[in-house]
Amino acid sequence: VGNGGLILYSEDGGNSWKKIETAWNNSLCDIFFVGDYGWIIGDDGLILHSEDGGNLWKRQESGVHVTLMSVFFIDKNKGAIIGENKALWTSDGGLHWNLSPINWSAILPDSLIEKGIISPNLYSLFFLNETHGWMAGDNGMIFFSSDGGRSWKLIRIGLYPPIYSVFFQNEREGFAVGQRGLIMKTKDGGKNWETLNSPTKVNLYKIKIYSDFGVIAGDLGTILISKDSGKSWQKLEFSFKPPVPWFLDIEVLCGHSKKIICVGEKIIKKIIKNKND
Repeated sequence: VGNGGLILYSEDGGNSWKKIETAWNNSLCDIFFVGDYGWIIGDDGLILHSEDGGNLWKRQESGVHVTLMSVFFIDKNKGAIIGENKALWTSDGGLHWNLSPINWSAILPDSLIEKGIISPNLYSLFFLNETHGWMAGDNGMIFFSSDGGRSWKLIRIGLYPPIYSVFFQNEREGFAVGQRGLIMKTKDGGKNWETLNSPTKVNLYKIKIYSDFGVIAGDLGTILISKDSGKSWQKLEFSFKPPVPWFLDIEVLCGHSKKIICVGEKIIKKIIKNKND
């Protein structure tokens, strides 16, 4: 998904892509599927829903008019969405979306309010199961939910770089990436974080871990990989013709070889990593 209501789909593992025509011209920011049930979110509170694998999309009412940035569903009924200072949740597949209560004036420290920061943006959402979830955003903030996104508890905030993506392997071990090459790891569910060595200083927008194999996508065509469950990271080298694209999202199709599919600014790139690479 992308700007101008762009929706593309592939039926051959990302080798070729076709466009799906819709009636919406909004910028589309994220997409999530559970089987044939899918959701797309975008600006002005747009939520689209499909029940046939993405062929037909219908609008769901969000009740908000902000840009929605991240969507995550645990099953076809339970899901959550975050965006510009808003968090939503549903228990009926999106027939009804509810606002999660976030009292920013009570949460934000005086040091941020004094700088005029009163309603930070939320960028990333991840659920491990139907109860445990995390979301992240501006000023290094990370929230935790123990009730499927109905309510959120702030566990980290301050004068930190924005966090654009968060990913957890289990209830204790997780990762986060963000501005200026930031890579962090937690071993206690997000209460404490350590900064890892990063081979880049560009913004990093998405992290995913598949067993011992990890991938990160970022600015200036940056792709980082890890072969030791995220303990260390190395940069893959590519040659791009100017202007160099940024990668906003990344997915790995695991098999005998790992097929990495990255999407970003006017580009979809496929990389094949053999088992021993």
